[in-house]
Formats: sequence, C-alpha cells, structure tokens
Amino acid sequence: MSKKKIVDADALLAYITDWKGNLEKHSTYDGHERVESAIETLNCLMGHIEDEAAYMDEILPQWTNADKEPPKKGLYNVTIVTNDRYHAGEKYATVREWMGNRWLITQDETVTHWAPMLKPAEEEQLDDIPF
Repeated sequence: MSKKKIVDADALLAYITDWKGNLEKHSTYDGHERVESAIETLNCLMGHIEDEAAYMDEILPQWTNADKEPPKKGLYNVTIVTNDRYHAGEKYATVREWMGNRWLITQDETVTHWAPMLKPAEEEQLDDIPF
C-alpha cells in the first residue's frame, strides 16, 4: 500500500495556474501545438486536483472546545487536564465517553476539548498489518 501525501491543493492550483499563464503567453505564435497540448493537459490536471482534493476536516478530526459545544452521546477523542496534586495541569489526549450531559471521567480530570473518533481502518489497510 502506498502512503498518501497531504498537499495544499489551493497552493498547487495557484502554481499550475501561473505556469499555465506563462505557457499561454508563448502560445500566441503559430505552430505551437505542443504548448496548446500542455495547456490542455494542465486544465485536465487542475480539474482532477479540484475533484480529488480532500479537506483537512474530512481527514483529521477537528477539536471543539468542550465548554462551548457538547457532542452527541458516544466515544470521543478528548484532551484532558489533570487536577490531582501530583500531576496538576498536565495535558494528554485519550478517549472518553460523553453520556449526554457529562463526560465519563474521574474527579481529577477535566475535558477541555473533544473531537470525533477517527474512522476505522479499511480492509486493505488491515491486510498490511503483520500478525
């Protein structure tokens, strides 16, 4: 399985648009079929980037302030701040359950932010795990 790279689609499209503009300047002369072909290829590439570009919030869950917006019932990734005397103020990420009106946490924990759980691995991704 190949690794997927995250790219800034807007920056890539701006770069290709500039490149295409330079090609178009040079295509005003007769006999530049290669330039016209390159411009057509760039147009196809730009369309493909627009169609396939994923937005970060579709890939990675976004953190929400727990004080401002409670989630629906269920399990969530959360940021916890500890309140106990040994580790006061320490932050860590973990999974906790929202019961509909409160978090299922210990008395020494405070949830500051929550995010949806990541989607489970797909079948072909699981095939790559050596067991």
